[in-house]
Amino acid sequence: MGFLRFSPGDPKWASPVTGEDRNWRGAFKPPKNAFAFSPNRAEDFVSEGKGKSMSAVESEFNEPERTVPFFGRTYDETMELLLSARHYVANVQPGEFSQIEPGERLHLNCEALRLTTRLAQVMAWLLAQKAVAAGELTRAEAQGDAYRLGAHTLCLADTDARVAANSKKLGALMAQSRSLFERVARLDRQFDG
Repeated sequence: MGFLRFSPGDPKWASPVTGEDRNWRGAFKPPKNAFAFSPNRAEDFVSEGKGKSMSAVESEFNEPERTVPFFGRTYDETMELLLSARHYVANVQPGEFSQIEPGERLHLNCEALRLTTRLAQVMAWLLAQKAVAAGELTRAEAQGDAYRLGAHTLCLADTDARVAANSKKLGALMAQSRSLFERVARLDRQFDG
């Protein structure tokens, strides 16, 4: 199901699955730990009172493919940035662009595309790691070019200072997305060794 446009206090704007209210951006926010469990975060599972000892949880994941970590917090951060970027492009950017000359508007659109490229690359990489953790892909398959983090030249290019001058919100999103991309790029390189 895609994102629907309703106003955030509208009673029709609740999750069809859980009935929970949507977050302030007008999009459903998954439960806090929906994607956070991984074998390497078994301590969280035990500390949440699920009743299993640490050794019992670890023994469930003895297979080599099951010990692959899934980066739940990074996934949550990426999802939040994606929702913020969507909100910016759908709601904030049109108002900002009405006051900017066409040449600058084109430049800001290019930077917004760089933002979405960064986030799409990171999310695709994270979903591949989730598939490995779930046993749907092998580590060898995930290390193939199709599942690696890509577009390094585009995503790591410096953002022009004019972006922050014309749009503080876009400038902040660009800085956050670059930091996220750099961190995930380091993780991706670690899987090479």
